[in-house]
Amino acid sequence: MIGVAWTLVYEVYFYLVFAACLTTRSRKVTTLATGGGIVLLLLLAQALPESAVQRFLSDPIPLEFLMGMTLAWVYPAIKTRLGARSAATLALFGLVLMHVAPMFVPHDNTHGLDGLARVATWGTAGLAIVAGLLLLPPTHIPIARWFVSLGNASYSLYLTHFFVLMGYALALRDDAVARLPQYWLVPPVVLLACLIGGVTHLMVERPLLQGGQRLTLRIRNPPKIRSGNDEALA
Repeated sequence: MIGVAWTLVYEVYFYLVFAACLTTRSRKVTTLATGGGIVLLLLLAQALPESAVQRFLSDPIPLEFLMGMTLAWVYPAIKTRLGARSAATLALFGLVLMHVAPMFVPHDNTHGLDGLARVATWGTAGLAIVAGLLLLPPTHIPIARWFVSLGNASYSLYLTHFFVLMGYALALRDDAVARLPQYWLVPPVVLLACLIGGVTHLMVERPLLQGGQRLTLRIRNPPKIRSGNDEALA
């Protein structure tokens, strides 16, 4: 039902490896062990016989998580060295690379780039965009708050945008719609996806997160059972 779920499996994979490495209780060791473990599993998978497990472990997409870990590691050291112009240039470079890469990197279908080519181009583009936006100075203009809210809803947007695209694909079966310039149709489709993602975040994701937080606090701090002596003293 949710075609993008294949990437969520890799997220869980990364979280499991990272959580196991957290037992070292050292930030440096955790980072190095997580990166080394994922790279080792990726290399070992090349020698496994063809299977679903082999295809899963041999996909280099988890290397993009290591890019994020690297950014988190170096961010404190670079945040004071790069100015707003450099940060904006870095983000712009990522956006350009993301859109230009499919024009030059061979790929079999419109689902996206594959393998190491994806990591080298789209992974690098994503790293540049995130790094550039993080390094921009804080601003209080209204549109910035809207972007922050959209970022908070990004997970819901990720899970629901696929259904909007399915509706768009069904609409394109109509000859009249298919003849229209698609550049006019894409912006409202994107806005509709953002709207549905935002509503899902507010009505589904946020209540679930709040409920999970309350449950976690209740488990960590169970209510004390008062004895009869306590009641008498009270």
